[in-house]
Amino acid sequence: LFFPEEVLNRHLAPLFSRNGLPQGHDFDQPSLCRAKIMPLSMNVTSRGRWVDAILFLLFLAVGLGLASPGIRAPFILDDQIRIVENLDIRSLKDLPRKLVYPYGPYPVYTRNDPSRPLVSLTYALNYHFGKLNPLGYHLFDVLTHIGVAFLIYLYLGAVFRRLGVGGSRAAALVVSLYFLCHPVLFGTVMYA
Repeated sequence: LFFPEEVLNRHLAPLFSRNGLPQGHDFDQPSLCRAKIMPLSMNVTSRGRWVDAILFLLFLAVGLGLASPGIRAPFILDDQIRIVENLDIRSLKDLPRKLVYPYGPYPVYTRNDPSRPLVSLTYALNYHFGKLNPLGYHLFDVLTHIGVAFLIYLYLGAVFRRLGVGGSRAAALVVSLYFLCHPVLFGTVMYA
């Protein structure tokens, strides 16, 4: 598992001394604790946090720039059935019952798909706040995609640092920007 750096620094770092041994350990008895505990993320300096913040703004700019031509596009294809004609998303009342229900013998296309409750939940929340304005649905999807791409950057950066890969931040940035910009993925994101 990889823990966010703040969790490591705030909660776990006080438990260990500089050499990785528990505080209060009798250092004259080396047989009690031979393994040095290596944190999952290296200490990131405040400069590293600034770089990450600037890179997050880069992710926002690239993602919103890519989305700008289609962000105001109307609902298309099955959006008409899954969103516009779907009565289950019109009210947040009894939402758990509307999100997951038993399949019937015949498919009902104007209801939520019970195998996709998270998608139906986002549709219901989008409808609650913006009714049938496609901008809200598209914007939510794009911001979620940008957030996932940035989390991939953070995760890969931690993995690469742990593995000792030189240029770990640059490698993580290239892979995560590729994920953000790939036409197959971004086309799917723009389709509400």
